[in-house]
Amino acid sequence: MTQQRILSWLLAISGGLTVYGLNRHAIFYQKILEPKGWTSFIEIAAAYLVIAVTCFLLSPRRFLPFLALLGLLIAGGVGGVGAVAAVLLFLAASLALGTFLLDADHPALALTAGFSVFVSLLNLTAPLRIHTPVTWLLILLIPILVCRRGLREAIDNAMRGLAEVTAVRGVGYWGMVLLAFPLLVHLLIALKPEVSADGLAMHLTVPAYISHHHYWTYDFKNFIWAVMPLNGDFAFTIAYMLGGEFAARLLNFAAVMIIASLVYSESRRWVPPAAAAVATALFAATPLVHGVTGSLLVENIWTLLVMAAVVATVKYRESGNQRLLIAIGVFAGAAIAAKFGASVFLLPALPFLAVAARAKRARASSVFASLALLAICAAPPFVHAQLRTGNPAQGNIVLFVSFASLSHAV
Repeated sequence: MTQQRILSWLLAISGGLTVYGLNRHAIFYQKILEPKGWTSFIEIAAAYLVIAVTCFLLSPRRFLPFLALLGLLIAGGVGGVGAVAAVLLFLAASLALGTFLLDADHPALALTAGFSVFVSLLNLTAPLRIHTPVTWLLILLIPILVCRRGLREAIDNAMRGLAEVTAVRGVGYWGMVLLAFPLLVHLLIALKPEVSADGLAMHLTVPAYISHHHYWTYDFKNFIWAVMPLNGDFAFTIAYMLGGEFAARLLNFAAVMIIASLVYSESRRWVPPAAAAVATALFAATPLVHGVTGSLLVENIWTLLVMAAVVATVKYRESGNQRLLIAIGVFAGAAIAAKFGASVFLLPALPFLAVAARAKRARASSVFASLALLAICAAPPFVHAQLRTGNPAQGNIVLFVSFASLSHAV
């Protein structure tokens, strides 16, 4: 049986299971929006369709740039110019640092590498009373100034990739239209104030606390989740210190945008632009993505880190670039320090990485550096949990621990 036939059977089986699941759980019959919400959704969809059709008739190449400009104007008008500037500064600094750590050929991976280092830096220094807006402004400006050549190269590469995307015609164009719509909806909901229980009680509390006190307290007596892995919240903290709540929410949206770019670029390895756009749109349009992007939750952050680790593994297997092997350790460690459950998704990639390392004859120093960085980036929440509660896993079992054992630890 040929590989193509096996893939066809797998596609047919997964398609059948999907249809069965949709029918069994009546997913299309659940209440998603209130009548007023449906009215707003239809109005936005109609306006979006007018823009898409107009660009298709006049200049298809300008659809995505126009939509990006429109998104920036909306974000700046609703969330404030300061919030947009804070997120752009954070992303530019991450990209600049990432080009130094990796290269400028893979902008999304480079950006995520720099992002991982900044978040891990805050994680490692969280107990120190040094985290002020001025401190982080200087930290973010340093790589932009020092690595400006790499930053320019990475931006040029990203723009060339965008030019290839905007050059698609016919079915490919409408695939991009289909992909951009859920992302636009995510942006609009991200520009609303935080209302979710988790967001207000935890994921916005951490940035607000550090912004006010300039350090993070691991006082689990007052915050039961204080020793949990908090890399996602620390990422929001950097944006929050510079641009407030809307900067944190926009950073969450930026994370899902980077994930979508990775999904699209990896899909393009196998299918044409139209199919890759539809595959990415299926991901972007899922209710789960909308839920974790519309609320300030950390799932987009650790998903980005996990996906970066997996994509870096694939690229390392192809190129044997030792920098990618080292970066995988940073991605994996930062992901575990954001959510311990991320390890469940990282473990299946380990055999493939081990085979690739053996095939590419990875240097022992690179393997050691990758493992060391993984341990350094992942360790802080477990070390703090051990020091403060006597149980390194306390932060990960906090939702399941009994009140008796908790009171005993206190």
